[in-house]
Amino acid sequence: MIGNLTLISTDTNLIDGIVYKVKIGTKYYIGSTKMKLTIRANKHNNQIKNGSKSKFHTECINNNIFKVKCEEIYRGINYKDVENKLIIESLNDPNCLNMKAVISNKERRREQNNKKTDCKLCGKVMMKKNMNRHLRQIHNVSKFDFICEKVKV
Repeated sequence: MIGNLTLISTDTNLIDGIVYKVKIGTKYYIGSTKMKLTIRANKHNNQIKNGSKSKFHTECINNNIFKVKCEEIYRGINYKDVENKLIIESLNDPNCLNMKAVISNKERRREQNNKKTDCKLCGKVMMKKNMNRHLRQIHNVSKFDFICEKVKV
């Protein structure tokens, strides 16, 4: 049980992904994978041995733990949603080693495109996703031409 959510599903027909927990003393990390848990644990172990700087791997290194075991807490097609819910519920827990909730690539791209940026030619501020159209329509320049000009200078 994590927070007010108790999860354990072993329905083998829904093997889209697995949510797992790694314990380091009283601290823990929540992750997910589509791999076998032993393979994912080996990847974590290699990252620890190679000196990864993530909060989770650093905690392992500081406690001289170089072999972790992934404990399955959920298996199913909506594993990313479950992982996010567990992480969000645990973010205020000082024993939780997760830095933030996981966002999908689509959400990350949307966040990046909605960031404000300024045109290097005229200084107008706009959303990043509108920059190519602005360069084409206002300055009659493609983004590629603009990048090439910067390289030549």
